[in-house]
Amino acid sequence: MKTSRRSIAEDKTTPRSQRRIGKLVFLFAMHCLAFTLLKTDDAEAQHIPIVRYDVSEGLASSRVTAAYQSSRGYMWFGTRDGLSRFDGYTFTNYGLAEGIPFAFITSITEDSRGRLWVGANGGGVARLEDNPIRATSLPGAPFVKFKSFAIGDDFLSNRVNAMLFDNAGTLWCATDHGLYRAVEGDDDIPRFELVADYAPSAQNMAAFADSDGRLWFGVRDALVEVLDGRVIKHSPPEKSYSEITGVVRDTKGRLLVAFGVNGVFELLAGPDQSQARWRQFLEPGRYKKVYNPIIDSRGKLWIASREGLIKYSEDDRPELYTTANGLSSNWVFSIAEDREGNLWVGTQGGGVCELMGESIVSYTSADGLSGSSVEKVIEGSDGRIYASVSGVGAVEIVGPRIETVPHASHPRIEADNYLIVQDRRGDWWIGTSEGLFLARGPRLHMGGTKLTNANGLAAGPTVRLYEDEAGMMWVRVRDTFYRWDATARKSVFFEPLSNSFNAVFHDRFGGLWVHTLVGPQIQRWVSEKVTTMEPNAGLPSARLTSFFQDSRGWLWLSLSVNGVSMTRDPSAERPSFVNYSTRDGLSSDTVNSIAEDDSGLIYLGTGRGLDQFDPATGVIRHFNTADGLAGNHVNYCMKDSHGNIWVATPTGISRLAPRLVTAAAAPPRVFLSRFHVAGEDQMLPENGSQQFGPLTLAASQNNVLVEYVGIIFSNKQGLRYQYKLEGMDPEWSPPSERRSVNYAHLAPGSYRFLVRAINQEQTVSPEPAVLQFTILSPIWRRWWFVTLVALTVALATYRLYRYRVARLVELERIRARIAADLHDDIGSNLSLIAMASEVAQHQVRSSDSRVSESLTLISGTARELVDAMSDIVWAVNPNRDRLSDLTHRMRRFADDILSARGIGFIFTVPDGEQSRLGAAVRREVFLIFKEAVNNIVRHSDCTETTIDFHIDRGWLVLELRDNGRGFDPEHPREGNGLMSMHKR
Repeated sequence: MKTSRRSIAEDKTTPRSQRRIGKLVFLFAMHCLAFTLLKTDDAEAQHIPIVRYDVSEGLASSRVTAAYQSSRGYMWFGTRDGLSRFDGYTFTNYGLAEGIPFAFITSITEDSRGRLWVGANGGGVARLEDNPIRATSLPGAPFVKFKSFAIGDDFLSNRVNAMLFDNAGTLWCATDHGLYRAVEGDDDIPRFELVADYAPSAQNMAAFADSDGRLWFGVRDALVEVLDGRVIKHSPPEKSYSEITGVVRDTKGRLLVAFGVNGVFELLAGPDQSQARWRQFLEPGRYKKVYNPIIDSRGKLWIASREGLIKYSEDDRPELYTTANGLSSNWVFSIAEDREGNLWVGTQGGGVCELMGESIVSYTSADGLSGSSVEKVIEGSDGRIYASVSGVGAVEIVGPRIETVPHASHPRIEADNYLIVQDRRGDWWIGTSEGLFLARGPRLHMGGTKLTNANGLAAGPTVRLYEDEAGMMWVRVRDTFYRWDATARKSVFFEPLSNSFNAVFHDRFGGLWVHTLVGPQIQRWVSEKVTTMEPNAGLPSARLTSFFQDSRGWLWLSLSVNGVSMTRDPSAERPSFVNYSTRDGLSSDTVNSIAEDDSGLIYLGTGRGLDQFDPATGVIRHFNTADGLAGNHVNYCMKDSHGNIWVATPTGISRLAPRLVTAAAAPPRVFLSRFHVAGEDQMLPENGSQQFGPLTLAASQNNVLVEYVGIIFSNKQGLRYQYKLEGMDPEWSPPSERRSVNYAHLAPGSYRFLVRAINQEQTVSPEPAVLQFTILSPIWRRWWFVTLVALTVALATYRLYRYRVARLVELERIRARIAADLHDDIGSNLSLIAMASEVAQHQVRSSDSRVSESLTLISGTARELVDAMSDIVWAVNPNRDRLSDLTHRMRRFADDILSARGIGFIFTVPDGEQSRLGAAVRREVFLIFKEAVNNIVRHSDCTETTIDFHIDRGWLVLELRDNGRGFDPEHPREGNGLMSMHKR
């Protein structure tokens, strides 16, 4: 308390002029503070399109220290707990198990060969290998995907804080011990040499290469410049200044250096480069610490800070984005821009945020917008932007703030819907469920005078409200349309027009277009002539939601179920319409509102977002919540005097700046992300592969899963894919958002899998990703196996044939030996017996008749046995196996038997007498023939006979005919001749 009194007393003794100056300084300071706070609040009252990613989406850690886009399009994020790769859909993480030397990643870059390098806060640097090896030789062991390299021999030299490659492809590393340069050996292993040393430090560092080939490194106590091999150290503005946290050169050529808590300075050129001169660029102010400034593709300067993301406009005025604008954390550490112009913001604890441009700014309930639904956005004659909100009334958008429209002296109008129109005099017409109100302008306030029966209007809710080109006011109350001609009458008095009108519109050619409730129908009234537009292909439905005439004079009709219809000549006697719907690429067939921007592009508010339609090319581009819209269902859209398109949705208001909308990205390159074969993943390059294979797969590996991705980070919902498997699919598949395909039970053969991307403009990727593989046939179907089996069968057949031939030869030899033995031994002995018997018979014929008879019997029997033995020898002898031998034997037998009896015969022999017959066949045929001839001789009493022996279709046919008495084959006879012949 005493101190306070003494201070007051001292103030009273201060001269009045000094006190005035003090007051002025105080007021100025408070004004500046208020301005700063106001500006900060302004920036925090609107949302820009931001997508957040954190550990719940797969990021390795919430603390993101580095961000980098590789040449193949992947986004790489260094974190305090490993490295993350993002393809626009999923994260893939890498840590110690994958070869990262230390989990704290500080920097990421890429060499001229497209190989990714990471710097870690311990362990040196690591390079991503295209052909990783397994950690151990055990089956299923993880792959080591990174190869690490030490910078120096001590711990501090291997703590890398920043790194870059120069134009010659040399790697530079700023470590806690000093600045090192790599010299790559023949073995592709970098070896590092110390270029500049400094006191050991564990502070943040920076590395930057400008377009002139200069290298800039922010180290502990200096800004190090490397130019043509010379190393120049620039001292900081003051010795007490903190570490350098970032370096960048802007579009004006200024080298800007971030000094942590001391703000940003510009390095000024001086007579002596070692004596740096500095100029403050960004005062520390309320930005406690700044990091990593970058210049984006549009030339804007962005600076990370602990209080949010700082953006510099062209006049070097900073603007701060914080969590109120959609960031996940105010502590921003790293920034990177991708090729699509998206900004990636790494935070300390909130993961990474994707800032998708600033073309769309939205206002939602998070910004203080209350109410159930935003129905309409209106621009007043004084340029103010208003929005009607169900259950609230109206709000005004003042810069980044939302303010409730005042109610003047009238009670608040409670209504579920507001139809707000400002007429050409500047007065406001407000249609509510309680009736129609008129409020004097030019500024909107939710009050005014209620129009009643005295004004010609019946009581009831206002359904339609419209002012035409001629200044007439059209109002629909309940089921009746009213019209008031403001140009002809001073007082407001409406006259009822029709109870069948639902909506009306005056075109610029003088035609009144009417949507009727009867039918419903679209009619055009010109003077007294009414033309009804009959439904057709161009105008498929008359269920209309709004009329709109564009700058070309074309009339557009938004329909509730069939898209939008348009006529280029609404003044024609019979206008011709063309219809656009989901068949042509619209997001939805429900179109609620239409607008046009300054370049002639048409905007359609649909049930699934905002569609931008180019009538010249037919190209349609979609915008929805993924692009930053406040909602997907668009109630209303309009263009303001600055060319912005305002969108009203049930969940908020959005402003789209067409001039900031970047052209739709071309279809991205498609990469193969996974090849899964029979339960096992094939190792694909981690940095993306467009060409993979050829691979050779076993016959059992005929179930394959292929996953692919087109790397795109904005407007992903418009990207689709087509694929085909050459060797199986004759055509490309229908476009689909699927990013995988599975083929089961593929047949053996060679295959090429191709996949490509298609964007909203139906443009396809310049070249597809290709995967080649071959599935081998089963062993039993392979050529060498078939050949081996064929050779084995042939060999077996040959050996069987040789065996059979050997057996036949052996059998023939046995037959020949038997025939010789029978002929030479038994036959000769029987002949000897027959001759001896005949001699003995002659000797004893006269002395003993009984002995003579016995000898005669013995002699006859012996002769018969000799004849039978001759037949057997003939049948067994292999030298008699030809058909000619059989016919010769048969002819001789017939001649011996038939000629001896005086019977004439004709013998016909078959063709092909050189054909071979088996011994059994020859014997049976010959014996059948002998039995038949003997029967003819003994029983027929014939004088002539015919013997026909021929071959008929592979059969041996023997026919014997005579002119004897014959016999009845059905009459049984004694004897075995016929039975024996039948059995043979």
